[in-house]
Amino acid sequence: MKISEIRPDMTVDIKVRVLSMEQPRTVRSKRGMPLRVSEVMIGDSSGRIPLTLWQKQIYLVKLDDVIEITNAWVSEYQGITRVSLGRSGKLTVVDDPEFPSIHELLEDLRDNSQS
Repeated sequence: MKISEIRPDMTVDIKVRVLSMEQPRTVRSKRGMPLRVSEVMIGDSSGRIPLTLWQKQIYLVKLDDVIEITNAWVSEYQGITRVSLGRSGKLTVVDDPEFPSIHELLEDLRDNSQS
């Protein structure tokens, strides 16, 4: 599946590259517990989408990693479609020299936004 095909309320399996990462921040759960959260921008040749990572998930990836995400949940929050691992999603860093580089993906995304 490509990012351009992703819609809210889907469960997805995708291979993407980490394009950017926010600094983790602390938020409070509904029960008042402190939780760490970070937004990671992921992309493929068709587009980009935010991935929300919580707690230990944050430290599984770094900028420019190629990752396979399986059984992830897609939702819409504040008008933005985003991917989350939820309880059953899985994230694996993979070695894929054939996957477009971060530079190529950012150039493609820039070119597509200008057309």
